[in-house]
Amino acid sequence: MSRQQTKQRIMADVKSNSEVKPQCFLALHGFLSTSRVWKPLKERLDDNVHWYTPDLIQSRFLVGQDPGLSHVVKELKSECVKLAKDYSITAMGYSMGGRILAHLVVDSPDLFDRVFFLSADPFSVDENLRSARLEWQKSWIKKFNTMAWNELIEEWNSQSVFEGSKSQDSWADEENLDRRLLAESFEKWSRLNQILEISSFKHLDSSRIHWCYGELDSKYRELHKKWKEQGLTGEFISFPGCGHRFPFDNVEALVERLGFPKRWAK
Repeated sequence: MSRQQTKQRIMADVKSNSEVKPQCFLALHGFLSTSRVWKPLKERLDDNVHWYTPDLIQSRFLVGQDPGLSHVVKELKSECVKLAKDYSITAMGYSMGGRILAHLVVDSPDLFDRVFFLSADPFSVDENLRSARLEWQKSWIKKFNTMAWNELIEEWNSQSVFEGSKSQDSWADEENLDRRLLAESFEKWSRLNQILEISSFKHLDSSRIHWCYGELDSKYRELHKKWKEQGLTGEFISFPGCGHRFPFDNVEALVERLGFPKRWAK
C-alpha cells in the first residue's frame, strides 16, 4: 500500500467515524518524560480533537502489589471506557507508553478506532537475554536514585538507541518527575514483566494497528523486520531521516504521514 493510499484510507475512516462521534486522542508518553511532550503535536491538530494525555509517572498508576503492568492498564481502561461513550478513540504510545498501550489494546481492542505504536517493543524478553537485561535495569535504577540530574539526563540520552534522533528529551526536568517513582516505574513496567507475544495480536483487526519507527533507528528497524517475518500483522510505517524519537524529531511528518486532522491556518 502506498503512502498516499494509507493516508486516504486513514482519513476516510476518520471521517466516517467522526460522523458518529467526535475524535479523542489518547497519547501515552515514554520513560523519563511527561505528558507535556505532546504539546507540539496538540498545537498542530484540529481544535475539535479531544485529548487524554495522562502523566504516567505518578503514584496513581503505580499503586498495587502486582509486579507488572496490570494496575496501570486497569486504570487507563477505566478512563477509556468513559471516553468511548462519547468519542472515537485514536490511541498512540511512544516507547514505554507504547508497551503499556499494547497491553491495553490486547485486553480491550474494541475501545479503539486506530492504534499507533511509536518506537515501541511490547514483547517479552528472550530467555537468554533476561539476565543481562536485569543487570542493566538494576544499574539504571541506582542511577535514578543517586546520580546528579543533569549527569543522569546526559547519560540517558547517550544510549545507542537514540543515535539518529535530533531531539533531546527537554521535558525531563527534575521539578516534574519524582526520582522514587521513576525508579519504581522503570522496574514495574520493565520489559522483564511483559508477557505479550506475536500471537497476542492475532485476534485484533490488523487494519487498525500501525507499527511506526524512525528509519535511522537501526535497532527498531531490524525489530520491525523480524516481527513482520514472524507474522505480526498491521501496517509498518518508517519515518525517513528520523531516529528513535521520530514523533518529536519531525512533528509535521508525523501529522502528515498518519493522516491526523490538522489545525487550519487562521
